[in-house]
Amino acid sequence: MKTRLNGESASLSRRTEEAPLERKFSREAVLTIILHSFFQFGSSMSFVFVNIYLWRLSHQLSVIAVYNLICYTFVPLGFVIGGKIAKRRDRLLTYRLGIGFYSLFYLSIVLAGTYVSAYYVLFAVSIGLAMGFYWSGFLVLLYDATTSSNRLRFLSLSTACFSLAGITGTAVSGNIIASFRNTTGYIIVFGIALLVFLVTAFGSFRIAVKQSRKKRYFLKYTFLLAAKNKPWARAVLGFFIIGLLEGMMFFLPSILLYQSFTREDVVGYLTILFSVISVASSYMQSKIGSRSSVSRYLLSSGAGIALAAAVLLTGYSGWPVVFFMIVQSFFNPWLQNGMMAYYFSMADRLPLKGQLRIESVVVYESMLNVGRVVSISLFCIFVLMAKLVSAEIFLFAAACTQVFIVLCVDRKAA
Repeated sequence: MKTRLNGESASLSRRTEEAPLERKFSREAVLTIILHSFFQFGSSMSFVFVNIYLWRLSHQLSVIAVYNLICYTFVPLGFVIGGKIAKRRDRLLTYRLGIGFYSLFYLSIVLAGTYVSAYYVLFAVSIGLAMGFYWSGFLVLLYDATTSSNRLRFLSLSTACFSLAGITGTAVSGNIIASFRNTTGYIIVFGIALLVFLVTAFGSFRIAVKQSRKKRYFLKYTFLLAAKNKPWARAVLGFFIIGLLEGMMFFLPSILLYQSFTREDVVGYLTILFSVISVASSYMQSKIGSRSSVSRYLLSSGAGIALAAAVLLTGYSGWPVVFFMIVQSFFNPWLQNGMMAYYFSMADRLPLKGQLRIESVVVYESMLNVGRVVSISLFCIFVLMAKLVSAEIFLFAAACTQVFIVLCVDRKAA
């Protein structure tokens, strides 16, 4: 493991030597990319297929929707608790706890087998808390390992690496699931994901501990800060808008594709295609992206996603979903990485000279999950309960909200 990490770290470091001095990555930044790529490999093997696994067991879209609704309701709680631990102790402890909770989640799935559908509420709570802990730790690591000069480039290059890991994980899991009857393949995939998460936790010990100089947790004062700092508050609102589409993207496209093609391996291959497009888009952004053009990235990406979603209105079929996912996979890195780079540049200017970095991460991720919960709740009401619109029309409406993200950016600061 140590030799492999050293080799990959040296390789990635050599590639960054071509960049201008102020855009080069530190050793910690390189390790952060490598470790999260391992995590993404395990996550891509399992996360998409958890929803399909529940579908295979229950054959009820309402179960999938409620599972995701509960999950993203508890993510902010994980962020709040994880952020407090990171502030009082260190962000690595929160990071490792997140990986540990992920490992316990998939171990529980392996042990529960087909009983997962009977206790899906408990599984949703546990994965929501795991996500909150892991991402609060990782995002603070990301903030600490980058600067305002190289953050957009880091986000773009790391997205490319994560997508490549996702391609590999999805290909492996899709083939394993397709090779076994019933749900045996799912259990094997979840078991492999468990091992990958443990490897990631072991590798995190190579990152140096960095305790906060100020251990007081200022989260309750962020409401006052939002009232006084309008540009920062609007940036937080931008993540709420992103969450409105993300709430649907985590489960609805994969279910629609599975309903259309009825084969897990086909869904896996299509997911690989979407990941390849995301890799190409992210790599392009790492080469030509600049902080001065963030507002333009947000406007063009939001408009592109909304226009592509219009094809969903042509009727129920897997191919309109495939087309939308292709376009969304291209524009999404520009949208999300641009918004994150802008937000972190705003966080650099907050009071206490960077000591609010943990609180700022908790706030924006909490708002992101509020958006996810709102969209899933509306989906349950308008699609599953009242049956006023179809799933495709609702996905189109969620995609159209992305056009408004550009309004959350101060163009002079972007």
